Amino acid sequence: MLRTLSEAGRLRGNRRFFRQVPKRIPKVLRLHRASADDNCAPPPLRALSCFPAPVSPGSVRCTSVFNLFENFAQPSPEKEVRNNPIQRKFLLGSRKHEPPAIKTQNEKEKQMIRIGNICFAIALAFSIGISQAARPVTKYSTPTLSCGTSAASYIEVQVCAGTTGAPAGFSVQWETAADFAIYGWSDLTPSYCAASFSGVPGNSRYNLAPYSCITVQIGDDLFDDVGASSSCAGTSLACGTQYVFRAFAHATSGVNRSDFSSTLTCETLPCNPSGGCTFTQGFWKTHGPLGCVTGNNTNLWPVTSLGLGNTTYDDTQLCAIFNTPAGGNGLISLAHQLIAAKLNVANGADATSIASAISDADALIGSLVVPPIGSGSLNPSATSTLIITLTSFNEGVIGPAHCQ
Repeated sequence: MLRTLSEAGRLRGNRRFFRQVPKRIPKVLRLHRASADDNCAPPPLRALSCFPAPVSPGSVRCTSVFNLFENFAQPSPEKEVRNNPIQRKFLLGSRKHEPPAIKTQNEKEKQMIRIGNICFAIALAFSIGISQAARPVTKYSTPTLSCGTSAASYIEVQVCAGTTGAPAGFSVQWETAADFAIYGWSDLTPSYCAASFSGVPGNSRYNLAPYSCITVQIGDDLFDDVGASSSCAGTSLACGTQYVFRAFAHATSGVNRSDFSSTLTCETLPCNPSGGCTFTQGFWKTHGPLGCVTGNNTNLWPVTSLGLGNTTYDDTQLCAIFNTPAGGNGLISLAHQLIAAKLNVANGADATSIASAISDADALIGSLVVPPIGSGSLNPSATSTLIITLTSFNEGVIGPAHCQ
């Protein structure tokens, strides 16, 4: 910029300078030249208008930097005279006897030249500002978190993207507040769970636009959530317990992931100490027969077979269905919640609030055989309403409260 202004100083007073000015202005500015119909210049350049143009009664016009440059870029008869050696001598001799009107006109032209130089400097500074603002993003902005609805077995967390959005999705980490007080977010002794929410073909709802938000449910429902993956996908949260959460936006090619968000604290609903309560599919999946039992858990299934639609499955087949990710198949998602609901009812939970949903689910499944036992399939749009109702029952949102 200093070099350009220096050149402007050396060329001050030289009309040839103004014939070169449009070439010096960045393309982004030359494309925005004011026209006779645009009521001065476009908003970003209106401040660069240095003086008003002559107006006719009833009209309003102004002159932008570019109009000024164009006016001075026109060839003049005087320049043609200066290029003629014979007439040049006559012109120089006559300057000694210029009348006052010509001198006044020359002073006005010099003043206009000075104003033009100032306007050129402003335009140059403006173009530099644009180039600075157009720098490419190298790191995604940090998302923000807030607590949503809670149940005894899950917590909903709202994730909101920042100025850059999260086009590749995001990840959420969580642990109990008690573990956080001891270990923090240590990778040396990791005590937290993590889930990745990414877009997949046909389902990119986790690819967030700038300032957009989405609510995710942290609990055992992650197992059937298309686009989500987690090491704790089949594990429900403990009732009556505080949890802490943090998140970051995923990286893409050429853009780094965001920083971690601030730590958020939310709490599950209190436990239900009385009998007749419900468990989630995650509980039944880890407290069943061989293949559906983890750690020191024991088989707590009250039955050894269940009917889904018109087909009856034994406990090992039901366990295999439990361990099969939905992968966008609405039949598998529906079967997971239907198995859990029927196990809860068989275990003593009051079925009044869920009886019609169970009947409708069986009717919808009909003769379809659930994978991996069979190859049946249903569109998720046909099963979503029933899945929501059955899930609410299993998680204690409706009907008896959640156990433990």
